[in-house]
Amino acid sequence: MDNRYLELYTHIYPVENAKSRDGVQFEGRCPFHDDHNNSFGYRTDTGVCNCFVGCISGGAYDYSIKRGMAEIEARKYFVNFSDEIYTSPKPNKEKSPPTLSLSQLDSKAKQYIKNLQHIKNPSKELIQRLDLIGENGIKEFALGVDNNKALTVPYINQNGVIEGIYHHDKQRRPYVDGDGRNRWYPMHKIFDYDRDKWFYGVEGELDAIVGWCNGLQTFTSTTGALSIPMKVVEGKKVEDLDIVLHCNKGIRIVKDNDDSGRKGGRKLAELIKEKLQPHKIILGKYREDLKNGYDLSDAFMDDPMGGNFFDAIDRGEEIQIKKQTEEQNKGFETMSLDKFMSAEFEPQFPLIENIMDKGTISLIAGDEGTGKSWVILSACLSLASGVPLFDFFEIHSSEDYD
Repeated sequence: MDNRYLELYTHIYPVENAKSRDGVQFEGRCPFHDDHNNSFGYRTDTGVCNCFVGCISGGAYDYSIKRGMAEIEARKYFVNFSDEIYTSPKPNKEKSPPTLSLSQLDSKAKQYIKNLQHIKNPSKELIQRLDLIGENGIKEFALGVDNNKALTVPYINQNGVIEGIYHHDKQRRPYVDGDGRNRWYPMHKIFDYDRDKWFYGVEGELDAIVGWCNGLQTFTSTTGALSIPMKVVEGKKVEDLDIVLHCNKGIRIVKDNDDSGRKGGRKLAELIKEKLQPHKIILGKYREDLKNGYDLSDAFMDDPMGGNFFDAIDRGEEIQIKKQTEEQNKGFETMSLDKFMSAEFEPQFPLIENIMDKGTISLIAGDEGTGKSWVILSACLSLASGVPLFDFFEIHSSEDYD
């Protein structure tokens, strides 16, 4: 097994909630859709991977490209790998949309906008969502519908360029045209947010849009509740928290009312507090009587003021810096010569005279084949029996000092 496969799936682009029975074949949450059922499988001996709902089926090379690794970097990383191992079969056009250029994505987004303007017989759910978002929100976020009447949400970067298009297709499966890597959303709005007002971490693009349309400075990651976008710093991948780096007021995090939402909310809240300690972080909590999966959109559907969402914030907790235990705080202390001379130390009690003291570590060193192991075994026998080591070094019982 080449360790690069393990490194890819564990450290470079880690798979959430990965579990394995044999240490080779793993299952975890798919990073390409909002996964609650460990529907992504991969092997660390061959690198092959598969999403059981159709997001990807191929090799480690395909996985790294889909997660956002540049093709030239992927080729360098897998330079010694066999083509048979990482080259996937030709994609099924229905399940794996081909990579599109920026101009093609822009054209598609415009076509989807036109589709929305002339849509016939839209679903009840689509009508509800569009009513909740309103005309201004539809325009600001360039929303549209694809040929299957699924709502489309472009991923627009800070420069106004569309890098991907998310298809909110519940009948088939959600998927992304173009760049589907995990990112913060909506990037074309976030850096214009007022840093002296609350930021709101929510779950899913549509909740972020609904929040924005109701005057909230909302943000979300694009690949599920537990995912956190990454960036490269000095050659290493680290969590990308730039969007909240100078958030003076604080951050309120309220993800969906389900297991992954609660876990993902706490994960994000504690990470921000750990990395950006001065920030005030509130982790919201929905009432237990609300339905499983209840979210910000539901709150504004139930009440134009979003009462249940703000109630979750009021019921929440402020995240504190984790206190280190006394054991974690132990370490070396630098002492001046005067302090060392005046310090009082606990007396040392020998177990093996001139060789081993109680409560200390003794080091037996020597070249290979000089008998270090036999010395240690002899010392153990002497301690157990009370017979002097090598008939010379006296043995003292530890009970003598208790």
